[in-house]
Amino acid sequence: MKLLFYIIDRAITLKLSGSAKQKAEKARKAVEKQKQKQASDEQDEALIQKNREKHNKFVEQLKQLPPHEQRKLEEKKREKELAKQKKRLSKLVKF
Repeated sequence: MKLLFYIIDRAITLKLSGSAKQKAEKARKAVEKQKQKQASDEQDEALIQKNREKHNKFVEQLKQLPPHEQRKLEEKKREKELAKQKKRLSKLVKF
């Protein structure tokens, strides 16, 4: 137990050199960047999975409907996609 307290006291008073501080900071930044990248990848994968499930649900719903209603539903979906694309393009064009 005394050894533990001794080591803690020694670690507190230990001072790093300038180059050691830079190396430690660089390593910390690299680890943080890697964590952020991993979190971003996980979010992207979750979004892709959600979109797949949504699409599969839509396809299953289409299969259960009569042909004329299928066309109506497909047309509505197409119109929504076109509206989204127009909105995105208008955001890109505006200054």
